[in-house]
Amino acid sequence: MSWQLQIGVSAVISVLIIWLQHWFPWRFLLGHDLPRLGAYTLGIFALALPYSVLLLVWGVDDLIYRILLALWLLIAACGMATVGAHALDHIMERLNLANELEELLDIKESHGKSTNIS
Repeated sequence: MSWQLQIGVSAVISVLIIWLQHWFPWRFLLGHDLPRLGAYTLGIFALALPYSVLLLVWGVDDLIYRILLALWLLIAACGMATVGAHALDHIMERLNLANELEELLDIKESHGKSTNIS
């Protein structure tokens, strides 16, 4: 099989994986939609796994190992950055809610004092 055809087959496999992930009955299996981080992860795997297999089919040598190592280290780094960003967003959202609650309680307290003075 020519290398061009191998690339085409890998692309078709990636497309089929994406479609499967898109129309998979996540709500039935999980009881809810697939979380965004899970969808991101599966989407990356739909690309990276066929590409990794393609590289291994082309030959196992030092260059292929370095390319695969770089690919998967970059994927891991980006995955950790994404999880970290979502965690930071969650923390910031909670801090903002706490600040808003504190402001509302201050307003309620000051309103209560002004009505009790009369």
